[in-house]
Amino acid sequence: MKLHDQSLSSSDKSSGSTYNFSQV
Repeated sequence: MKLHDQSLSSSDKSSGSTYNFSQV
């Protein structure tokens, strides 16, 4: 998850959907 977090550092914080998508 860390790898995705780094890539969507700003996206995941701004939009939960983006972060959720990365999880899947």
